[in-house]
Amino acid sequence: MNHLCVIILMTSCLYMSSCQSDNISSDYSFLEESQDDKVPETLLFSNNTDIQEEHNYYDALRTVQKKYPDRLNSTHIVSESDHSLVNYYGIDTFPTLLLVEDLEVKLRIEGANEFSSILNELKYTLLDD
Repeated sequence: MNHLCVIILMTSCLYMSSCQSDNISSDYSFLEESQDDKVPETLLFSNNTDIQEEHNYYDALRTVQKKYPDRLNSTHIVSESDHSLVNYYGIDTFPTLLLVEDLEVKLRIEGANEFSSILNELKYTLLDD
């Protein structure tokens, strides 16, 4: 009997976790299955206390967007109060930049970083074909 309860519980957990990805993409249309161009979505998780640390992120994103416009979609700014996305991607440091393709994180940069470091990481990820 105990084994049956464990199996039912595990099956329920697996089912609920598989539904979570369906729910997150239906709640955020920009996370739905990527278009044919396979350009990752850009999410910048922001809060009010660390906003000064975001300037280098914006500058690096702008630089990449100008130089490689076909490699980067517009940036979605996600507030720390958006608990669905914050929890889904396990965000606990602000700012955090994610490049996401089909709900999978291709690049994650967290906290205060130099412009050149952010730029190099973006280029490495986006130009690696």
